[in-house]
Amino acid sequence: MIPTSRFLFLNFGRRSCAVLVALIAVFSTTVVSEAGELLLYSAPGGPMEYNYFDGVLTDHGFETELGVTFEVPEGIRIQKIEAWMNGGKGSTANFSVGLLHISDEGLATYFSKTFPVDHVIDAPAKWQGVDSLKWDLPPGEYWFSMSAPDVPIGYGYHGPIPKVASLINVIDYEDYSQPGNIPWAPFGLKVYGTPLSAVPEPSFYGLLGSAGLLALAATRR
Repeated sequence: MIPTSRFLFLNFGRRSCAVLVALIAVFSTTVVSEAGELLLYSAPGGPMEYNYFDGVLTDHGFETELGVTFEVPEGIRIQKIEAWMNGGKGSTANFSVGLLHISDEGLATYFSKTFPVDHVIDAPAKWQGVDSLKWDLPPGEYWFSMSAPDVPIGYGYHGPIPKVASLINVIDYEDYSQPGNIPWAPFGLKVYGTPLSAVPEPSFYGLLGSAGLLALAATRR
C-alpha cells in the first residue's frame, strides 16, 4: 500500500505538522535557485541581427566559433548559459569554460557541454542553451568558448538591458571564425550563477534532516 499524506502525518498531530511545514519553508528558501542570478549579459542582435558571423567548415557543417575572456573576483558556480543563435536539422552547439592560465597548484579547471539547437523559423535566432550546470570557478581569469551553427551579430540592439550582478568582469570578446573578423564584436550571451559562498555544503542537508527528526520527536513527547 502506498502511504498517503494523511497516513504519514496521522501519528504526529497538528503541532508536528506545523513544525514540518516550517522546516520545509526554511529548506525551500535556503536551497540556491537552479538558475541563479544573471552574471554576464551581452545583448542579442537588433536591427542588424540578420547579419551573421562568418563560420568555419567542420564535420558538423559551418559553425561560428566565438569566445569571451573574463575575470572572476570571487568564486562562482555557473548554473545556466544561453546564447542568441539559430540552428538546423541535427545541429548542435558547444559551450566550454576553462582557466586562462594554469594556477600555481597546476589546476586547469575545464568544463564543456554539447547540446542540440533548434532551427528558428521566420526569425533570426532565439535564446538557446543549457541549465542545471554545476561549474564551480574559483577566483581567476577564464575563457568562455562557443561553437554554434549561426550566431547573429549583437550590434544595433534596442531594448531593456537587464540588471547584471557584478560577479564577472568581461575582458574581451573574440571571434575565432575568420582571421579578418572584428575581434571584439559582441554576440548575445547570458550566464547565470551564484557565489560559491552561497552554495550550501552537502552536510547542510543532513543537518537539516536531523533537525526535522528531532523537532518531530520533541513534539510527539
